[in-house]
Amino acid sequence: MPPPTVTVRRPPAPLNGLICNTGYALPYGSVSDSGTEPLLKSQKNVYFLQILYFNAAKHVQRGLCTMDNKRTDGSQSGRSMVEMLGVLAIIGVLSIGGIAGYSRAMIKFKVGKSLDQISMLVASIQTLYSGQRNYSGLTLKEAISYGVISSDMKASDSTVTNVFAGSVLLGEAKYRETAGAAFQIVYNGLGQEACVTMASSDWGTGSSAGLIGMRVSDQELALAEMDAETYTGTDLPITISEAVAKCTCREASTCAIGWDFQ
Repeated sequence: MPPPTVTVRRPPAPLNGLICNTGYALPYGSVSDSGTEPLLKSQKNVYFLQILYFNAAKHVQRGLCTMDNKRTDGSQSGRSMVEMLGVLAIIGVLSIGGIAGYSRAMIKFKVGKSLDQISMLVASIQTLYSGQRNYSGLTLKEAISYGVISSDMKASDSTVTNVFAGSVLLGEAKYRETAGAAFQIVYNGLGQEACVTMASSDWGTGSSAGLIGMRVSDQELALAEMDAETYTGTDLPITISEAVAKCTCREASTCAIGWDFQ
């Protein structure tokens, strides 16, 4: 009498499910011709692992796996539900940490790029007006037409945006009762962390650097004359604690900084 034939049920066609195997998370279709050796024994992509372990729970509900770590079709056993949930919890914690780290890295990158853009803009304007008596007539539109605005900041022929998607303002400024003796740059749409970092950065002071004043606010700023709220002279650069006290836009990116250069 010939031995009975054993039929091993293959997983269905979709490629995003999880099967019960010898402890490995395998997508559908990832078994060899023998049906026992996995072709994929590791997966470094955290997001993909989340999908695999999430679908494992659905397999238990659908009857493909049981809570006692057995296949309903009698094939090899896999991880228990408790183990899978534990791994899923660990992956969730790691994912949250990864997202937070990525967010901070992006803010740091954008702050660095903004500081570079402002430094280049200031140098270009100072060079452009080096042969002039003052900055009279300087406007954002004129700066765009002169080509001193970098292409990655230019939104149109009359508007400029920063890397935080906030507006950038530029124009002549009054200094020591003389109109056009300075110029002003305003960055709007900053988050709290970006505002604190940029406001407390050491821009340098004196004739070589050209920075003569700075305003910091938790609300959008417009071009305006220096007043009692403007940090000047020995007040620059401001401390981190002073910047935190000014940059209180915790819920929305409404902080702004205005710099006056000579």
